This record gives sequence, C-alpha cells and structure tokens, in this order.
Amino acid sequence: MYGLRFVANMLKIMVLTVFMAATAEAASTYASVTVVRLHVFQASSGANPGTLIIFSPAIADSEGCTKSGQGYAWIDWTSTLQPDGKALYTTVLAAAMAGKKLDLVVGGCSQGYYPLVYQVVAYP
Repeated sequence: MYGLRFVANMLKIMVLTVFMAATAEAASTYASVTVVRLHVFQASSGANPGTLIIFSPAIADSEGCTKSGQGYAWIDWTSTLQPDGKALYTTVLAAAMAGKKLDLVVGGCSQGYYPLVYQVVAYP
C-alpha cells in the first residue's frame, strides 16, 4: 500500500518528534520582580557580551544553573533571534528606570551559570 521510502520517512519523523519532545527544556518564570541592578558586559571584558540582571525577590526555578533561585538572570547579546538580547535588555532597562515590575522568563543556563532570559513581560 505504502512504499518503503514513505514508511521509512514516517518512522524518521516519529522518532525525531519523540526525541525532541523528550529533550525539550522547561521554562521558569520570575513573576513580578523588581530590578535591583543591571551589569552590562562587552565581549572584551573576558565574559560573553550581555547583561546580568539582579532582581528581587529571588525566586526558585527549575533550570539547575549555579546561580538558580538567587535573584540573577542573564540576557545574551549574541543571540540573533528576534527579539534579540539588546531588545530584551531595552525592555528591562525601561521597566527598571520607570520603577515598574516585570516578569522574566528563563530557559536553560548561560554557560551553566546564570538562568538565560528569553522573554520579558513589562507591566504598564
């Protein structure tokens, strides 16, 4: 009924789908936090270019980074996905300057150390 090539391709798709679902990382959200400090690093500093966000209150997460649950998050400026790290930083900076709370959504770790921000929700 179906050709051997079709069945083989369907099996590949099913295996990839199961593999991707099994390896997907869960995200954590630091809800309604206040930015305490922002540290901006350029590549020549020896660190990756990006921004370290120090926020309060410290909220537990499931990321397993060295600094997880301690009130730290990292924005990677080398990301080319949109919105890129600079756009995320701009949103955090605007909220911090206005004294507004925000949500930081993180997934994974920056070099195993800081939880990595990939979404920012600013409250008006």
